[in-house]
Amino acid sequence: MQQEELERLPGWSWNPRQEKWDRHLDALRRFAELNGHANPSRTSEDPGERALATWKRNNKTKLQGRTDTNAHALRQLLKTYGENMP
Repeated sequence: MQQEELERLPGWSWNPRQEKWDRHLDALRRFAELNGHANPSRTSEDPGERALATWKRNNKTKLQGRTDTNAHALRQLLKTYGENMP
Protein backbone atom coordinates (compact mmCIF):
# COMPACT_ATOMS: atom_id res chain seq x y z
CA MET A 1 0.00 0.00 0.00
CA GLN A 2 2.69 2.54 0.95
CA GLN A 3 4.77 1.51 -2.03
CA GLU A 4 1.90 2.25 -4.40
CA GLU A 5 1.33 5.63 -2.76
CA LEU A 6 4.98 6.55 -3.19
CA GLU A 7 5.01 5.46 -6.81
CA ARG A 8 2.02 7.71 -7.56
CA LEU A 9 3.85 10.80 -6.32
CA PRO A 10 4.98 13.06 -9.17
CA GLY A 11 8.72 12.75 -9.66
CA TRP A 12 9.08 9.80 -7.28
CA SER A 13 11.80 7.31 -8.17
CA TRP A 14 13.25 4.25 -6.51
CA ASN A 15 16.56 4.93 -8.22
CA PRO A 16 16.96 8.64 -9.05
CA ARG A 17 20.69 8.36 -9.80
CA GLN A 18 20.16 5.68 -12.41
CA GLU A 19 17.29 7.57 -13.96
CA LYS A 20 19.43 10.70 -14.18
CA TRP A 21 22.25 8.68 -15.76
CA ASP A 22 19.78 7.20 -18.26
CA ARG A 23 18.54 10.70 -19.17
CA HIS A 24 22.10 11.81 -19.90
CA LEU A 25 22.80 8.74 -22.01
CA ASP A 26 19.58 9.37 -23.96
CA ALA A 27 20.63 13.00 -24.47
CA LEU A 28 24.01 11.84 -25.81
CA ARG A 29 22.23 9.36 -28.10
CA ARG A 30 19.93 12.11 -29.44
CA PHE A 31 22.91 14.44 -29.91
CA ALA A 32 24.75 11.74 -31.86
CA GLU A 33 21.73 10.98 -34.04
CA LEU A 34 21.29 14.66 -34.90
CA ASN A 35 24.97 15.41 -35.47
CA GLY A 36 26.35 12.14 -36.83
CA HIS A 37 28.91 11.92 -34.00
CA ALA A 38 28.96 11.55 -30.24
CA ASN A 39 31.37 14.38 -29.49
CA PRO A 40 29.59 17.32 -27.90
CA SER A 41 31.91 20.27 -27.47
CA ARG A 42 33.06 21.53 -24.08
CA THR A 43 33.62 24.93 -25.71
CA SER A 44 30.20 25.21 -27.35
CA GLU A 45 28.15 28.34 -26.79
CA ASP A 46 25.25 26.04 -25.86
CA PRO A 47 25.39 25.31 -22.11
CA GLY A 48 23.47 22.06 -22.63
CA GLU A 49 26.06 20.80 -25.08
CA ARG A 50 28.90 21.79 -22.73
CA ALA A 51 27.21 19.94 -19.85
CA LEU A 52 26.70 16.87 -22.03
CA ALA A 53 30.38 16.96 -23.11
CA THR A 54 31.45 17.09 -19.46
CA TRP A 55 29.11 14.22 -18.55
CA LYS A 56 30.47 12.11 -21.40
CA ARG A 57 34.11 12.79 -20.50
CA ASN A 58 33.54 12.06 -16.80
CA ASN A 59 31.64 8.83 -17.41
CA LYS A 60 33.94 7.58 -20.15
CA THR A 61 36.85 7.95 -17.72
CA LYS A 62 34.97 6.56 -14.71
CA LEU A 63 33.61 3.51 -16.54
CA GLN A 64 36.80 2.44 -18.36
CA GLY A 65 37.47 -1.23 -17.88
CA ARG A 66 34.15 -1.86 -16.16
CA THR A 67 31.60 -4.36 -17.37
CA ASP A 68 28.43 -3.19 -15.65
CA THR A 69 25.26 -2.18 -17.49
CA ASN A 70 26.09 1.53 -17.64
CA ALA A 71 29.60 0.91 -18.97
CA HIS A 72 28.25 -1.46 -21.59
CA ALA A 73 25.56 1.01 -22.71
CA LEU A 74 28.01 3.90 -23.06
CA ARG A 75 30.60 1.70 -24.77
CA GLN A 76 28.02 0.49 -27.31
CA LEU A 77 26.80 4.01 -28.07
CA LEU A 78 30.32 5.29 -28.61
CA LYS A 79 31.22 2.28 -30.75
CA THR A 80 28.25 3.05 -33.01
CA TYR A 81 29.90 6.38 -33.79
CA GLY A 82 33.44 5.02 -34.21
CA GLU A 83 34.77 5.85 -30.77
CA ASN A 84 36.40 3.30 -28.48
CA MET A 85 36.14 3.14 -24.73
CA PRO A 86 38.53 0.70 -23.08
